[in-house]
Amino acid sequence: RAAGGGGGKRRSSCGAKQPAWKRRRRAASECGPVLPSEFLLGGNIFDPLNLNSLLDEEVSRALNARTPQSSPLPQRGRDPVEILVPRDITDPLSLNAPGEGLRLASPAKSARRRHRHRGQQRGNTASAASTNAASTGTGEEPSRPAEPSAASTAPPCPAALPAPGRHRKRRRTCSKSEGPRPPPPPAAEKPKPPGKAAQRPRHQVRKFQYGNYCKYYGYRNPDVEDARLRALRPEWFTGKEVLDVGCNVGHLTLSIAKRWAPARVVGLDIDGRLIRSARQNIRHYLSEGLGADGDAAGGARKGFPAALLASRGPIAAPQLPPDGPGAADFPHNVVFVTGNYVPEREEAVGAQRPEFDVVLLLSLTKWVQLNWGDEGLKRLFRRAFRHLRPGGILLLEPQPWESYRKRKGLTETTYRNYQRIRLRPEQFPAYLTSPEVGFERCELLGTPQHSSKG
Repeated sequence: RAAGGGGGKRRSSCGAKQPAWKRRRRAASECGPVLPSEFLLGGNIFDPLNLNSLLDEEVSRALNARTPQSSPLPQRGRDPVEILVPRDITDPLSLNAPGEGLRLASPAKSARRRHRHRGQQRGNTASAASTNAASTGTGEEPSRPAEPSAASTAPPCPAALPAPGRHRKRRRTCSKSEGPRPPPPPAAEKPKPPGKAAQRPRHQVRKFQYGNYCKYYGYRNPDVEDARLRALRPEWFTGKEVLDVGCNVGHLTLSIAKRWAPARVVGLDIDGRLIRSARQNIRHYLSEGLGADGDAAGGARKGFPAALLASRGPIAAPQLPPDGPGAADFPHNVVFVTGNYVPEREEAVGAQRPEFDVVLLLSLTKWVQLNWGDEGLKRLFRRAFRHLRPGGILLLEPQPWESYRKRKGLTETTYRNYQRIRLRPEQFPAYLTSPEVGFERCELLGTPQHSSKG
């Protein structure tokens, strides 16, 4: 600035010049608020729900005689807004509906997904169609597009092609001033056989090699309790220690732990993800006895609506294990562990010590034979026998031999073991009561029927 100080610009009184977005924000805040002028079922700004119409019976009968099917407000290019009439006027949001019968009044509409590259796809379709039309017009067959090679130059920014329908402004992904990119160096690539087009890598489908299906119980028991529970006897489990090998997500394990009050139940599975789901299912079984207004005793959890359970999952959580007689009550009597129960060597079978009164092997023998063969299944039976205390019970549910064939091709190991299987499911009782294992007797509890094979 010159020493005279005469001709300079006048400084702003508010200091440094504010950004444009801040100036717009300040200008908008100075304007008065825009009040709504139209409401769904009448009313005004002081009574948006039109509750004052209920004070006068004649006015209420005239205004609220019939509920409209949809909103009278205009909707631009959208479906009309449906008006839902609550079943109970004192509970318009159905927050206190019973947990089992809770149903949302209106299913959520599927939102329209925005396709990020829709314009580019339309452009490619238009260019491909024009190329085919040009080649067809000359009497020649349309040629296939050339495969991209490693030495080809990278394409510049896609140009905006005229596409039918409305146009959208899209954010640019590169700058115009960048110019064309230099071509990458040619890469050494193995020549492909002629006539074989490039195939995209297919999404690998997860193979349940050990029978560790994530939806096993939903497939077997969609809406009813497990039929195997009717074949079991409560006196086998009350006050006893139970091991469930291959527990999956733990529905049967939790049912036994909750119904028949065993002293301890251990659920074991080879898949850690299923074990994590089983631990989460403890809260679901714990919250079955809770009503909409509280627990079974009433009042302890008052204030939790049934809608919270339907939208956010179970609200019950296991408390700290108490000291004294309540330490063996559900859910403190159940635990889930990840591990493989099939011994790798015979020495592990001989080192096993008695620990449980009941061992469950349900829908497990097929997967043991397909992955570890006959020798693995025999080691499993011998370990289960040594794991039981004198007078203990082994509950076995073998899959029929006809179901082995469908799963034999999961891996090379399962196919090789399937060809070598000699111990069939109908021979299991004779093997278990043989001197090689040592069980005293075998009893058939029942054969649950199911609509699907296997």
